[in-house]
Amino acid sequence: MIGLIYKTQPYQETNRMLFVYTKKGKKTLIARGSQRLSSELRLISQYLNLIEFYDNGKKMQSLTDAKLLDDYQKIKKDFFKTKLVAAMLEAIDKVRDEEIDHELVLEELIKSINSNNLNAATLSFLIKLISQAGYAPNFEADGRVVRGFNLELGIIVYEKDVISIDLNVQETIILMKLLNLDVNDLEEIDQNYFESISQFIKKYYEYHLRVSLKNI
Repeated sequence: MIGLIYKTQPYQETNRMLFVYTKKGKKTLIARGSQRLSSELRLISQYLNLIEFYDNGKKMQSLTDAKLLDDYQKIKKDFFKTKLVAAMLEAIDKVRDEEIDHELVLEELIKSINSNNLNAATLSFLIKLISQAGYAPNFEADGRVVRGFNLELGIIVYEKDVISIDLNVQETIILMKLLNLDVNDLEEIDQNYFESISQFIKKYYEYHLRVSLKNI
């Protein structure tokens, strides 16, 4: 089984608990002895590592037959990139995953982390994840002139509609592309738009899922 370690914590005296996202959802692995300096599991059981391990089918199990696939050192050495990836992993941690297509989400997560356009990839992943959770923004248009997008209703707002907007027209277009385009086809996002859409997505999570994202 392949999985990405999205959170870790000490467990008992020498062990570490690994929270791993896989194509079958979230699993908890106990890396026994991994807090010892001499442990062969010490390096493999780090936050933001892509690993392969034996899966016995249980939600909680010991880490066995472990292999490190990618430790993302280039990202970990860059504070800003690490913070962006942390936002994606925080969302994985906090979003309930019963109805989610885990295989699709894991594939999207790995593609986003590997993207050369990490700003856009992060926002794209976050809006795609909440859409998977059942709160996809509705961009269906009826031909009228668009004025913007409303966060609470999750819909396009037209001119003459008596509804407030949380995104203007250009920001709405960017959000629509983030949701619908492949991560490799996304354009670079201007910093001002990145900030405004980041805050929108954060509020969107708070309103619809009651989830607070601290890293975005």
